[in-house]
Order: sequence, then structure tokens, then C-alpha cells
Amino acid sequence: MVCQIVHTACGIKLTTTDRMKEISKPFDIDGYTKFTFPGRKGKYSKQQYNFNHFSGVDYDDKTQKNGIFKILGEDKMGWADDVADEQGNADFMMFSDLDYRHGEVVEDVNNWAVWVTKEVGLAGFRLDAVQHFSQRFTNQMMHYVDKETGGEKFFVGEYWSGEVDVMIKYAEKFDHRFHMYDSPLVYNFSSISTSEDADLRKVFDDTLVQKRPMDAVTVVMNHDTQPGQTVETPVEGFFQPLAHCLILLRMEGYPCVFYGSLYGMDPEGDKKEDPACGGKLSDIMLARKLYAYGDQDDYFDKPNCIGWVRHGVSVKMPN
Repeated sequence: MVCQIVHTACGIKLTTTDRMKEISKPFDIDGYTKFTFPGRKGKYSKQQYNFNHFSGVDYDDKTQKNGIFKILGEDKMGWADDVADEQGNADFMMFSDLDYRHGEVVEDVNNWAVWVTKEVGLAGFRLDAVQHFSQRFTNQMMHYVDKETGGEKFFVGEYWSGEVDVMIKYAEKFDHRFHMYDSPLVYNFSSISTSEDADLRKVFDDTLVQKRPMDAVTVVMNHDTQPGQTVETPVEGFFQPLAHCLILLRMEGYPCVFYGSLYGMDPEGDKKEDPACGGKLSDIMLARKLYAYGDQDDYFDKPNCIGWVRHGVSVKMPN
């Protein structure tokens, strides 16, 4: 249970297309910026939030109008300066935007990350829309979690982009091991599966797994790219087995299989999507577990026929 309360704050309205362009003078707004969390009963944190902990909101309850309102105040420094430059500045995405330069926010989120890691035995975190919040905070939080939980965790950020160089530039600013979903590879899968003159030899061109294989988390589909979702990216059914083999049976990248691909989905309520690969995706996953080891030789020789060999590893059998 989260208790949201309207809280009066001083704000300034911005355009919806450019977060840096102001279109009003400062005025009072009523925003949803007070959160008391009665349901958690102080179990891991007694922290409660008010407008000082946020940098902006997208609704003014006083005028009953939507918009983007940057919160002003004595200690407010505006949007974070270490985010992507989408729409002028990518800090604000939606709803009530936390200010990760506020000490109490940093402390509370750090403590929550450590608590939930220990509580359920997490091996790592998926950071959603990572380009929309402070990179300094993200870097610091990863180090803090590792230190407080006694070991390096696996962090993967979702930065959905078709431009691999933009993603690499972003990732290079971290001094902690940081992984990203290989969205350019998904776009390649989609393009090849829907093209009449596709060249399979180019499937890894300009992808994260090609340029930074140790940082790439490879996928074929996820909750955002599935049918009917915000960045729907169709990969035709005939190509699904090939795409999954390309992420599961090769040595580069960390493959991630979508639940809906494995078990099927009903994204629009009236159109059932059967499991990918004719229901045989679990067999490909088992093949990875049993056989996808050792060095790799590629045979990317023809536009309509590519292959590779995994040489396996020596295993000492028990007597």
C-alpha cells in the first residue's frame, strides 16, 4: 500500500517535447509528491517523501491539467545533468520524478536495494529505462550494493535504442561492470525476418554483442517489443528458432529468454500468441545447457546460410 497525497509546490511549466524549454513563470501547483507508505509499517525504512524529494511531476491537481512541471525550491537544481539528451533532457519520464541528488532519496533507495537483495537472495538487478535517471547515482548504487551484500551482482540496464554507438558511449561512463540489452540485435532480427532480400551474414552488424560481447544481454523479444506494446518489433515466426539459436548457442553475450516466448501470451485479450519455436524453445535452452561450450568457429559464408561450431570442453567423468 502506498498513500499518495496532493502536496502544494512551486513549479514551472515546460514543453512536452523539450524538457529544457520553459513556457511559464513560476506558479504554485498541487502535485502528487507526498508518499507515506503506511503498508510497509517502517519494516526496512521509515522514510516518507514530500515535494523536496522530487524534481518534477506531470499533473497539476489545482488546475486539473496534465503537463510537465519542474519543481522549484531553495535546494532544487533542476533536471539531472547525467542522463541521455532525449527531448532536451531525459531525466523526466513520467509521473512523479525522484531527485537522485537529494541525500535522503539516495540513502533510502540504497538501503532498499540492499534490503531486497538480502531478503530474497537476488543475484542482480534489471534497471528499467536507465537513461532517464542519474548515472552517477546508478554507479554509486551498484558499488554500494556489492559492498553491503558481499559480492559483485549482475546489473543490466534497459536503454532501448537502435544506435549501438550511443549505447556504448553511455555504458563507458560507468566504472562498475554494467550490461545492457542488445536492442540493435532485436531490430536486426526483425529486419531480416521481414525482408525479401535479407543477408544473414549481417545479423550481428552494429550490435552490442558484436562490439561489446561481455556487456551484451541478448534477447529476441521482451514485454515492450511483444505484439501491441510500445516498441512492438515483430520477429516473424519462421525466424524465431533461428534467432533463439543465435542468442542461446553462441559464446558471445548473456542470453535472456522472454517468458511469453517460452509459454505463449495473450497480449490484446483476443489474439492468442502461441509459444515461440513451435513449443520447442525449451529444447534449444537445454541444448545450450548441455552442449554450448568451448571455442567457436563461424561459417558466415552465404547470405541465406550461416553456421558455427562449438568445440566443447574436456570433462573428467567420475569412476
